[in-house]
Amino acid sequence: MSRILLFLLSILLCPPVFAESSHASLFVKTVEEFTIFPKEQPNNAVYRDGKLLLQSPSVQWMDLVQINDTESWLVSGIDEEGKYHGHLLLNENDKLAMTNQGYGVYDILKEETGILEIYRTHKDQLEIIKTKYKSVRSPTASPTHLVFAHIRDSRKERNKQIFEFRLHLIRHDSTAIKSLKLYPKDESAKLEMQWIDKSKIQIRYHDGKTETFDLKKYEPSLF
Repeated sequence: MSRILLFLLSILLCPPVFAESSHASLFVKTVEEFTIFPKEQPNNAVYRDGKLLLQSPSVQWMDLVQINDTESWLVSGIDEEGKYHGHLLLNENDKLAMTNQGYGVYDILKEETGILEIYRTHKDQLEIIKTKYKSVRSPTASPTHLVFAHIRDSRKERNKQIFEFRLHLIRHDSTAIKSLKLYPKDESAKLEMQWIDKSKIQIRYHDGKTETFDLKKYEPSLF
């Protein structure tokens, strides 16, 4: 028993070294120079080259991923009530802002370019949702799905700038992104969307008017 306790204490004091041990994989998750110890346990911690970076009571940190084209990292965890928590390990040279959308979904805004990237937790792993669009907007998560938009077109109508969007849908348990034949328009470059049912979203436009769409009608295969 004392040998086991000594082994665990040694991992805690020097996680990078023991991450290379054949037995350490039972206790340590390694992602490049980072380690999560003890893995799959509440109140665990994230280390970088042995230095403690992140620890939060009741939160089990699960994974981290580097933000595209930056030196910053996104960490995701879950608490005892099943609520997801995100934390940005921000490099001082990167101008980023993170929003936790819930259900393991996070968006990262690159403030210098205005580009928005969406990251999600899929099978306990953090991954970026890859799209070909540079104008991704308004990611909105439900317990089972994620919907987001991109700006499809922008033009002047009656001296007003009108943005036309296209909506995209993905299930949390799938990798397939479905582009919907749904093209809302607004004067704002960002749609305000929320889930109001298992398959329905409500869009609130810049003038306060709302419109409800049943996404099951546009892509039944995802419901």
